[in-house]
Amino acid sequence: IFANSLFFYLIISFRLFGSSVVVPIFEELFWRSFVLRYIINPKFEDVPVGKFTWISFVIASIFFGLEHNLWLAGIMAGVSYSLILYYTRSLVVAMFSHGITNLLLGIYVIKTGNWQYQNRTRLVFAARYINNTFYKGPDVSERYNFQYHDNQIVLASIAYSRQKYYKSNLIYGFGKTEDIPIGGLVQLNMGLEKDEFFRRFYLGIRYSEGSYYPKIGYLNFHTEFGGLYYHKDLEQGVFKLKGQAISNLHSFNQLKIREFLSVNYTRGINRFSDEKIFLNSDDIWEFSSDYLYGIQRLSFRSELVAYTKIHIYNFKFLFFGFGDLGFIGAGSKFIFNNKMYSGIGLGIRIRNENLVFKTFQLRFAYYPTVPSDFKHLYFQISGENYETPRNFEPTSPNIVVFN
Repeated sequence: IFANSLFFYLIISFRLFGSSVVVPIFEELFWRSFVLRYIINPKFEDVPVGKFTWISFVIASIFFGLEHNLWLAGIMAGVSYSLILYYTRSLVVAMFSHGITNLLLGIYVIKTGNWQYQNRTRLVFAARYINNTFYKGPDVSERYNFQYHDNQIVLASIAYSRQKYYKSNLIYGFGKTEDIPIGGLVQLNMGLEKDEFFRRFYLGIRYSEGSYYPKIGYLNFHTEFGGLYYHKDLEQGVFKLKGQAISNLHSFNQLKIREFLSVNYTRGINRFSDEKIFLNSDDIWEFSSDYLYGIQRLSFRSELVAYTKIHIYNFKFLFFGFGDLGFIGAGSKFIFNNKMYSGIGLGIRIRNENLVFKTFQLRFAYYPTVPSDFKHLYFQISGENYETPRNFEPTSPNIVVFN
């Protein structure tokens, strides 16, 4: 209907601008300016732009490629942009090269009509004002009890997102048809904080990508970094990395089997002395302790689900097993040098469409190593907790939370 109309050409121009200008700037800031240097030294601001090491070069190139649908072409592009950065020592040249690549690809797509995303694409500008005033609270100082400081924060953001859906079932819910989002998001947040003790500039970036591969399954990747700058030094910084893989359904006799894998890493950068994170139930199922805290945390979660054809008086049955691992410790120590905590278990979910509470589950877990405030065994009967698929919608301007 809109072909060859003014509206059509405006949409095409908008998409070309997003893919060849906005995306290259954000991706190069994250991958070539941040990730390449962060792998070399977590205090990445001390590492010169364009410094070469084989480890950072290989890891960044591979992960840059994996978050693209055509992963091999993505890896080769990541290698090329990194080599350009190493040769020129200029992030601007890498951005320009990335932009030219995306522009040429966009022109090819327009000419051939081979659209990868028949979906909603948006460029969003937003602003936000936050006023925190405490009339009563604990004692505070410049570097203590920051969460109780009186402050005003003005934030602005620019975000580019693209998203579509594919239909599936037996992923996040038991017995539901689901729309699973795929696409990507890059969002830059910036602003000024006027605190009762200081004034600081904030800069943060969020990057997400999700794809469906017919031979593999669903993969998504989310990362964000942000921090406040005081006298040109980064403080209260946060780096987060999350990844998830969901396999296709596999048939085995009378069963349909699906695997779920996820990884979650959080690290604080120059946090205040009283700020810390805990190992909790988001890392190991129903696990929590007031004694396990630190500045960085890494967890791996896995679940194998078997959907059966057993029907007894309209009751349907699903069996599952899970295994989770978690590490937490100080920022000065390699994360895998910390003590490992884990949890393993089995469970069953039962569903009946005729009941008010249609699904409930029984879950048993064993924790081989536990702190003094937690037990080795855990049993729970509960309703099914539906997870929400990660979408690629822009959020309101925000400061990355250290949790």
